[in-house]
Amino acid sequence: TWRPSLDARLKLSYGQLQQNQHVISTLDNAYPSELSVPATLNTPPQRADIVDLEWRHTLEQTSFSIAGYYKKLHNLPAFGHNASFLSPARLDAVDATGWEEDVIIGDGHAYGIELDGRWQSGQSFVAGSYAYARSFRYFQELTSGYEIPYQFDRPHMVKILAGLQVGQQWQLGISWLYGSGNTLSLQEGSYDVWDAQDEYLYTIDVPAGDIDLHFFEPIHRLDLSIGFQVRSPTLMHQWKASISNVYNRANPAFGRTWYDEEGGFVTTQAGLPRMLQLSYVMTLTRPSDP
Repeated sequence: TWRPSLDARLKLSYGQLQQNQHVISTLDNAYPSELSVPATLNTPPQRADIVDLEWRHTLEQTSFSIAGYYKKLHNLPAFGHNASFLSPARLDAVDATGWEEDVIIGDGHAYGIELDGRWQSGQSFVAGSYAYARSFRYFQELTSGYEIPYQFDRPHMVKILAGLQVGQQWQLGISWLYGSGNTLSLQEGSYDVWDAQDEYLYTIDVPAGDIDLHFFEPIHRLDLSIGFQVRSPTLMHQWKASISNVYNRANPAFGRTWYDEEGGFVTTQAGLPRMLQLSYVMTLTRPSDP
């Protein structure tokens, strides 16, 4: 860490992480499914080498930062062309005892840059951030020798939020988020399509040497909130109402295989619709508390 002044800081860091628990995903039953398993001799612990560089500048009411990172990932597990423990059995009859036979090991890397700014006066503030983040995976037996975007690869993400304190009792909040859509890659193999009752319908086949790569629509949503609080000598009462996804955007949450009259295809499952949330919190206070 280097501080050219009390208001500025430059920080460079390096870290190495190891994870002994694997979470392996598959799309073989139409919905994304995950299997949590321990590291073994055939599936060694995942490792990551991480380098971060950050510049932060802080003034009396404002702050700004820019940060970049690079991650090199090793020993990443993934299911091969088919996860046999999910196909063709119903979801309530799976047997994952032989999961190691379905797993291959690969590598990956991720990198990105993030800009962040904030202005604050008392309890009121305005903040915003932009992130450019990429994430890729490589499996020699699965991706035909290519690096492919990982499911959490989001090249662009923008967040804007503001909070306003009105008197001693009211708080207003607003936030807006925009992000690139998720990706879904179907590698060489067969993908079963199931209906809502977990009944087998159809199989999507990806020819040898091909990758069926899908890019979904961007996500964006607006959230609003209002809060009110009343304080007595011994109690603090807080009420809050918030609306998530105000304009009811059908944001794609994840990709899945599906079936219509023309056959199997890839579509997206929408996330949460517009939602109203109400909360009440009562806390004990002391007369000396601010």
